[in-house]
Amino acid sequence: MTFPKISTTKIRAVVTALTGRIKTGTLDVRAVSETLTDIVGGRDADGAWDWRLAHDLVQIAAGRVAGVDYARGDATLSQLGALMERALLHKLGVVVQMGFVAQIS
Repeated sequence: MTFPKISTTKIRAVVTALTGRIKTGTLDVRAVSETLTDIVGGRDADGAWDWRLAHDLVQIAAGRVAGVDYARGDATLSQLGALMERALLHKLGVVVQMGFVAQIS
């Protein structure tokens, strides 16, 4: 599987925006789509980004809100449990994939 080519600057901007949405309780599927479309500069239907990438970026944002630092490897089971609970509350069903998250963080 290949991911759309998006600059690190744009990836970080998306994660920052999604983190803010999680903190304010305004994250939903539409918000994810609008955020990626606005920051990346194109729609998923046009191949500018895909939902797999969106899912991974939501994971990173949720991890930031939960205070998990994947790059240092200090994610405890309780932190991951809190992360999963928050994701479920936002109806986005997060599955933590440590390798990709650590590379982007």
